[in-house]
Amino acid sequence: MCNVLDGSRLMYVYCETIEETQEEEVTLSQYASPNTTQDLEFEKQQLLDIFNLEGIPEDMYDIDHLLSKPICDEQTSEIRSKMSTTKYESMKILILKKSEYPTWKVKMLMYLEVMDPDYLDRIRDGPYIPTRLVERTETVPEHYVVKAKSDWTPEEKAHVLREPKIKNILHSSLDAVMSNRVIACKSAKEIWDTLETQCQGSASVKKNKRALLIQEYEQFDAKSDESLTDLYDRFLTLLNSLSLVDKEYENEDSNTKFLRALPK
Repeated sequence: MCNVLDGSRLMYVYCETIEETQEEEVTLSQYASPNTTQDLEFEKQQLLDIFNLEGIPEDMYDIDHLLSKPICDEQTSEIRSKMSTTKYESMKILILKKSEYPTWKVKMLMYLEVMDPDYLDRIRDGPYIPTRLVERTETVPEHYVVKAKSDWTPEEKAHVLREPKIKNILHSSLDAVMSNRVIACKSAKEIWDTLETQCQGSASVKKNKRALLIQEYEQFDAKSDESLTDLYDRFLTLLNSLSLVDKEYENEDSNTKFLRALPK
């Protein structure tokens, strides 16, 4: 009996029984081999998360051994298809460059929303935790408690499984240096917030940056050797930067500002 467990970029087919075959063995590593030791550790953690959610006891598997274990022949084409699709999606993810963080942030938010609108809730609110309502008694008011995994509904389980998938997407967009800075983060929200601080600075730094951008907007003017196209591109970049620090101007105001900046 085989159960296919989808761990985003890494999949493992847990086989209780595997028939001996003379044909060439096909292993999972052919379709999902990590590039670095750090990647391997991250993938192993993903597997542990998935196995835990599936309710598979830890004493039933050895991650290092299972990664090289042959998979069921009838599942090979399915895994190849899923892994190819995931790799294709990973190719579309923009790799983060610290100097281009504002652009990366906008595109990553768009990417996550296209993949699953609920992904945005997870990076804003943190991991989804299934709860149940405990009715009021004479001594205890009505309140919520965390559900046991055995009581999770299929829908709740699907919500919980989104967390490792988002973490995988974010890690797939990072180089070795940036990935190392968030490797210890436990949730997608923690990764997202850490990247924000690493690239944009603390709250006080962002406040100062906002003030400088507002000042640049108020003093915006054309340069002596600047073409109209270059002037417009520079103004648009400034407006986008202001938007990323939660400062936006009405179209009438920004249009007037640009017209006044045109060479006389």
